Formats: sequence, C-alpha cells, structure tokens
Amino acid sequence: MSDFKHKIDFGSARFLRLPLVIKKNFLKLENFRKETNMPAINHPDNRSTIALLIINNREFWGANKATAGITDKMKDDLKALLKDENSRSAHSVVLTHAEVDAIVAAHYKNMNADSAEMYVDRKLCGFCAGKDFNAGSLRRLLPLLSLQILKVYTPDENGNITEVTLKTDRTFVSHIFL
Repeated sequence: MSDFKHKIDFGSARFLRLPLVIKKNFLKLENFRKETNMPAINHPDNRSTIALLIINNREFWGANKATAGITDKMKDDLKALLKDENSRSAHSVVLTHAEVDAIVAAHYKNMNADSAEMYVDRKLCGFCAGKDFNAGSLRRLLPLLSLQILKVYTPDENGNITEVTLKTDRTFVSHIFL
C-alpha cells in the first residue's frame, strides 16, 4: 500500500521548476480527480492513487480499485506475467493498483511501443516497484505492451518528483527533480 503522507505541492518552488511536460501531466492527474469527484491528492480523506500512462501519444488512465471488468482469463494471464524467474507470483493485490489498471487499459486497446511514460500521484508501493525496481510488478508487465522502456514519474517521501526508467533488461535509472 502506498504511503498516504506523500503529497504533491503544486505551488512549491520544486514543482514549478519541473520540466513543463511533467508539470502538465501531474496537473492532469489532479484534474482527473476533480472530474471524477475524487478527493484532491492533498486532501486528508484521500486514499486513492491515479496513474496516467502515455503510449504512442495516447492516454490511458488507471485508478486503484477492484478488478471489475477484467476477465478471469486476463487475471490468469496477468498473474503468469507477474511471476518472477523463480516462478513466484507477485501478490495479487497489484491487480487492483492504478499502475496496473492503466497498463491493462492500454493492453485492451492493443497498444504496443518501444517506450512509454507513466505518471503516478503517489510513491510507488513495494509491490509495484519492488525492493530495487527490478523485482516489481511494473517491470514484469512491460512485455504486455511490448515495451523496452517505461519512464515512471512519482513523488517521493520528501515531495520531490522522481523519474525512474525501467527497462526489460532489468536495469533502471533513477533521477530526482529537486
């Protein structure tokens, strides 16, 4: 589960120094919350996560929720993809996460690309990121969209926006925007 204390301060100097495209996409996340009557990211009652996946210039939205709309076959396929090299499956809770929801939405539209970007309005949890981003569920789902690279932008515990570039070859690069 994400740590609900990680907030995005849209008026902070740190946020205002971000590259324009990153700012725009984080503001899209907040606007999505407004349009769907969800609490603002900084609201004390907020317990949700929103993810925006951009692939081939198309947007796919995800929200943490139950797996409504996902067929049993798709659940089985996802569970198989989420197994690690030792055939251990990731915790089934990841199927309810916003990040997976956005990837599944893109998969249903038959999206494929070499690379994509994802914006998440909470710090990635241990299930999605893994201990060092290599064991997490997000990296394991890259083949679902034929991705070689997924750049994930997410707030950290200090309110900084972090860019993590996940690669299918199990390498990753992390950059913090201060």
